[in-house]
Amino acid sequence: VAWLLQQGVEPSAILCVTFTNKASREMRERVVALAGALGSDVFVSTFHSFGLWLLRQEHKAAGLPRRFAICDDGDQLALVKRALREFDVEGRAFDAQKLLAMISRAKAAGQDEIAVRPEGQGDDYDLVAAEVLPRYQKALLAQRAVDFDDLISRPVALLRGDAAVRKRSQQRFHHLLVDEYQDTNLAQLELLKLVAGKAMNVCAVG
Repeated sequence: VAWLLQQGVEPSAILCVTFTNKASREMRERVVALAGALGSDVFVSTFHSFGLWLLRQEHKAAGLPRRFAICDDGDQLALVKRALREFDVEGRAFDAQKLLAMISRAKAAGQDEIAVRPEGQGDDYDLVAAEVLPRYQKALLAQRAVDFDDLISRPVALLRGDAAVRKRSQQRFHHLLVDEYQDTNLAQLELLKLVAGKAMNVCAVG
């Protein structure tokens, strides 16, 4: 980052992403220590913070209100339990936490739905999770809210589906630098590729 700034790259054209708030704070401090005042204008954040920023910048295109909430774990579990009550599961009890984990995995893999495995290969959780997911998403929308996984999956869907938003993002960020790259999941990788565009000007450390 310091080298790019020395070459005359505008700080606002550089995006640095990592995985934890602590790591992003440390990265920001190091950039400023190396590059001086210019370093403070570099966009340094976690993947999720960047996704939140993009959704707020492009909330209309994303189909979100200007002010939307982010559900915490308790809110998410409550929505899953509500969704379970909306359809008949023959009086059986299902672990809402396990269903929420399945929903999270599906979003991390960039999936809009949960596939039901062929008979004999899956279990009842496949069937129930496939029913819960759309109801869960509908409940989030009704509450003018997103969950933590949406901070990646929704920007991916937005950038993939809206050429104007994609062009604005690619024109803004010319250099993408990624820390802890080995922890990138499929949805985060797709987010990087969409922002990078054809230039694919990415430096990854992992």
